[in-house]
Amino acid sequence: MTKRYEGIEWIKKSIEIANGEGYLDKLHDIYPVEPIERREISSEILKIIKEAYESRDPFRLIKTLLEVKIERFPIDHPFIPFLKMDKTAAEKNPRTVEKIGETLFSMGLNQIIHGIKRPKAASRRMGQMFHNWLLRLGYPVLEEDQFETYQDIAILNGPEKTLMKFANRRLGCKLSKGIDLVVKVSNIYIIGEAKLLTDIGGEQYTRLKEALDFAEKKEGNAIRVAILDGVVWIPAKNKMHKAILETKSIALTALLLKEFIESLK
Repeated sequence: MTKRYEGIEWIKKSIEIANGEGYLDKLHDIYPVEPIERREISSEILKIIKEAYESRDPFRLIKTLLEVKIERFPIDHPFIPFLKMDKTAAEKNPRTVEKIGETLFSMGLNQIIHGIKRPKAASRRMGQMFHNWLLRLGYPVLEEDQFETYQDIAILNGPEKTLMKFANRRLGCKLSKGIDLVVKVSNIYIIGEAKLLTDIGGEQYTRLKEALDFAEKKEGNAIRVAILDGVVWIPAKNKMHKAILETKSIALTALLLKEFIESLK
């Protein structure tokens, strides 16, 4: 007979696994963060950027960096998206442009180019890594028409928005954003959000709260799960670990996901 665990039991088991031997080694199978190639810039664009830099004109440099075909601005700054979307904003906000320009000129041309070429952050690729791992979990991964009629354990295939639409239309979950998992265990449905949390506080805490808030809601005919990994499972006196201990939802490491699914048979 399969043992079913309450939410707190899955949290306890997750803490035990995360603080045991080989946790990160096993996690690497799910989130294989490997070095990736740096972004490339054409010689023509490099020449344009160099000329703008050598002009020592912050308006010209920033305008050039916003307009040429590069994948990322050389520095992270909260006002850059606004300047990029509103082409007139630079002229309207000269102090902001001056300050950003000062930062760029203090970096030097080589560091500006280095910033432009910086690879995409690993965290931006975690969702696809988790999805790829699901394909190897051992269950059928089915399209919606087959998934609905399947009588055993199966995973719904598709991107986050497709999963969200199914959960809203078929299960009445009232979701407003994409999710990472829809699993069927006979007539029981599981929906989940997966997060790899790499640090405490800041954006990482916000991501944790999003996952826990999702899992704590009751709308819809589905069991909600927060699939969490990383520093959140380290016993410590910080707000992230406190949040995980206080949640009333089901939260667990991805390493326990298959056991959780099987417990619902």
